[in-house]
Amino acid sequence: GYGSYDYRTLSATVENSHANGMSYRAGARRLLNDNYRDNNNLQLTDLFSTAAYDYGSGQVFVELQGQAEQMGAPGPLFLDQLEVDRSQALNLNDYINTDTRAGRVGLRQDLSDRLELLAEITSRRSDTAGQLSSGGMPGLFDSARRHREFTPRLNARLPLASGEALLTVGADLFATDYRIQS
Repeated sequence: GYGSYDYRTLSATVENSHANGMSYRAGARRLLNDNYRDNNNLQLTDLFSTAAYDYGSGQVFVELQGQAEQMGAPGPLFLDQLEVDRSQALNLNDYINTDTRAGRVGLRQDLSDRLELLAEITSRRSDTAGQLSSGGMPGLFDSARRHREFTPRLNARLPLASGEALLTVGADLFATDYRIQS
């Protein structure tokens, strides 16, 4: 793809399903854009993959994703600066770079014709570093976020006179650690 402000993107995906129940999907995307403001360029790389196994009464799957984003940070403008040149940047050296990695494992298991168990475990880490200026003074910062989830669910399909109701009982259990330094 190509667009204004030197926007370019390239993506590719491959996927397949097999008669034995195995399936996979993998892909990549690269995006580049200068945007309309000075020091507002963006570079994004995204990689992902999924593998699943379907068996008679359920499915198990694994997903992995990685993303790297590098972005210029032009800074906010006051109204008088916008009137002079809305594309200007106050800080030509400011930036924000973020790396994210995530993985997820899941299960869907039919327990009967009206009852199913679903469960997922997710782990995500995101590291950000950059420079943001205030009053002309550059300030370096970095942060690290770690997030873990466990989300079990039990779905019951209940017959009613007017159709069917879905009852879901479950929990969202998560833990997040976050550190920022500036």
